[in-house]
Amino acid sequence: MTVKSDWGTYDAVAGRDAASPAEVLKNAHSAWAGLPMMKVPLPGSAEVINHAVIHPSLAIALSGRGKRTYRSGIHVRELYSAERMFELYGEGYCIDHGRWEGVPGEVLGVQFPTQLVNGLLHAHSGGFRLPTAHELFDDRLVGLALSLWSEAEAGGPLGTLYAQGLTLALLGFLGEQHGAWSHQGNVRSTAKMSMADRTLVRDYIEQHMASDLSVVTLAELVRVSPAHFARAFKATFDISPHAYVTERRIESARWMLHSERGRSLAEIAGSVGFSSQSHFTEAFRRRMGVTPGRWRANG
Repeated sequence: MTVKSDWGTYDAVAGRDAASPAEVLKNAHSAWAGLPMMKVPLPGSAEVINHAVIHPSLAIALSGRGKRTYRSGIHVRELYSAERMFELYGEGYCIDHGRWEGVPGEVLGVQFPTQLVNGLLHAHSGGFRLPTAHELFDDRLVGLALSLWSEAEAGGPLGTLYAQGLTLALLGFLGEQHGAWSHQGNVRSTAKMSMADRTLVRDYIEQHMASDLSVVTLAELVRVSPAHFARAFKATFDISPHAYVTERRIESARWMLHSERGRSLAEIAGSVGFSSQSHFTEAFRRRMGVTPGRWRANG
């Protein structure tokens, strides 16, 4: 009997933690529209038969440790799990038999559905190819994935622009440092945006500041892929799209705090595009060193 979860499929499971390989401990928030992410168990003692991943995936050990044995045909791999170690599983990755022995823990899983990823990269079908690799360590990649999980777990409170920026950074890092490949078509080779494109993007941001802006929407304005847009924007403005928009939102809020004293902090937060008053307060405090309320009182 085949057991199926959001993470993968199995024909059979056994051992003390028999339910663990097929279990999902926590999925991303229902409001999350980015890469599928979830927490799954790292079994302490379990065996599986015919395990296959559903999508190309990244798996990061958050806790637990121990030995793993994976067999595919005549090939057997002896592996070890440790905190912050990660593995990459390419499309179609499967094992005939797997066994875990050690201290149970948790694993963060990030999936890369082909259609979603190629849409961000403007790659041809099958263009993003994640290689299979085991027992890897890279603090920067793990940090990006954990930041993305914080957003996914909370439902994306910092907005689509931030989430897509993290996603593109993660995809780019997988490509540059870990061999993921994509063939992109119709991508401009210029490093910076033209003056016309700069004006178009800046004007659009000013006019739609209250909206949940996204890298995809901004990239469509200048007819390039989201991945290319993010690189070109950073090269042009020396700041990421999310950081730029946050700066503009804070500047607009500063003006409103003094000139529109009848409006509440929550109203101002929404009018410049912050998802909540608490998000606005934290972003304002980080940038200005004081809360919006204190800023208004001092003015």
